[in-house]
Amino acid sequence: RLFKRGSTNYLKDVICPIINSLNFESVTVMDSHSNVLEACLNNFEKEDNLELVEFALSSINPGKQFNLIVVDAGASKRCDLLAQQLSKEYDINLIQCHKKRDTKTGQIEKLEVYSNDLQNLPCIIIDDIADGAASFIYCVQELQKIQNYKNSFLVVSHGIFSKGFSELSKYFEGIYCTNSYSDNFMPGLK
Repeated sequence: RLFKRGSTNYLKDVICPIINSLNFESVTVMDSHSNVLEACLNNFEKEDNLELVEFALSSINPGKQFNLIVVDAGASKRCDLLAQQLSKEYDINLIQCHKKRDTKTGQIEKLEVYSNDLQNLPCIIIDDIADGAASFIYCVQELQKIQNYKNSFLVVSHGIFSKGFSELSKYFEGIYCTNSYSDNFMPGLK
């Protein structure tokens, strides 16, 4: 990611060259956040998040229909693919959102949800990574304003949860993630 205009792309210019220098026969990445990674990592192999999503859905038990919340443009491709993969078993309403951030601070200025009725169906947000998870909280706050809102669940492949769970638990009935990020890096986070 470029942190300042004209600066180094840390993934492309630092991380991938280090991994590439090790000459692995293959490098498998689960639910990668960036297409840059796929382009810059030698012998890249992609693993999707379908197994995690299926596990979460079996725990959530949404019935045969639910709202799949596409929290921003970056999640669109991922959610479209998931909807296709799950379409034999579920009737999925894709609910697109649009997020606008302040270009200087990165803070969310506005999040629009393109739906006026959530049909009393569970809202399931599926994304690749949750750090502080402010985007997801903001999204649920907007969903709660829409007619026939029922409840929300969060499914992320890589859960950092740097701000903990106390605020998240106010908005989500369940949070599902893999163990791809160890809490050993953040002592005290449970």
